[in-house]
Parts: sequence; C-alpha cells; structure tokens
Amino acid sequence: MGQPKQLLTWQGETLIHRAVQTALATKCKSVILVLGAYANEIHQEIKKFGISITENPNWQEGMSTSVKMGLETLLYANPNIQGALFMLADQPLLTSAHLTKLINEFFQQQAARSKPQETSIIASFYNDRPSVPALFDRKWFEQLMQLKGDQGARALLQKYSDEILAIPFPEGAFDLDTPDDYERLIKSIKY
Repeated sequence: MGQPKQLLTWQGETLIHRAVQTALATKCKSVILVLGAYANEIHQEIKKFGISITENPNWQEGMSTSVKMGLETLLYANPNIQGALFMLADQPLLTSAHLTKLINEFFQQQAARSKPQETSIIASFYNDRPSVPALFDRKWFEQLMQLKGDQGARALLQKYSDEILAIPFPEGAFDLDTPDDYERLIKSIKY
C-alpha cells in the first residue's frame, strides 16, 4: 500500500479505529491489538480506547508471529479463556453484528457439544471457503502457537474444515490489500 493501511480513512475514521470499535461493541472479555509495522503511528490513533496493545517485534517474519503474540497476550491476561476470536483491520465492511453471530454460535456449540472435537471453530464464510474473522476453541491454541511464517489462522481452517461451523459473511471478500482496493472502497461502496 505504500503506507499503513490501518490508518487509511473511510467514512471519517481510520480502519484501525473502525476495527477496534467493532471489536469493543461485542461481548468479548478482552480486546487485544497486535501491532507490527508502523506500530508507533497506529498506537497514537487508538491509545484513547484503553485496550491492550502488544507490539510484535517479529512482524516481518509473517502473520503467524502476530497470531502467537496476540494469543500469548490473551492467555496472560485470561489464563482460563475458552476461545479466541481473530479478526483483521483491513476488512472495512466487518460489523459487530457479524462478530456477535460468531460469538453466540460459539457458546451455543460449546453448550451442545457432546464430543470435544465437533464444531470447535466458528468461522466466517466467503470466497467459497471458511476464513477470518474466526473464533477458535481453546483446544486449538497449541496449534495456533505452532504456525510458521506467513500462515495465519487460515491454515488451520483449511486443514480442519470438518470441525468448522461457517457463518456466511460475503462482505468479508472485500479487504484492502492494494491502492486499487482502497480506491474501489472510496468510490463504489457507499453506506
């Protein structure tokens, strides 16, 4: 992008501001933001929220390092946490309503589960596959900590598709990876 995409603005706010507010509008016990490149600039934008912010010094090694850093921080703050929801800041159409669907389904599945391996991941579904945002049961924490390189949670979603409950989220297909994506957001998506 040539600049920190988290600081791009849409509808009068930065993407990171929008993502943090979306997460805070759910019933998540903890909201943890993992920062990598441009950490200082991004931190300035969201420090007013009072959320837990952790810096990933190894961000250049790939997305897996941010997944691990976020999970370590979450477990330090909440050692008995039963699940972790992962989301990205570059999905501007993500809403707290969608995250709440994932969370509610997670608790319903947890209550109804007869075998620990059944439906232990609640994922968003778009582009014909489960993806993030996704909520992982605690049983996946060890495997999430073993991810390498630029593997994010999607690696587990592909490998364990039989244990996933996918919630439709067609808007998830729109993310910002290029200046053209941002231009399309500004020009064509009006809310």
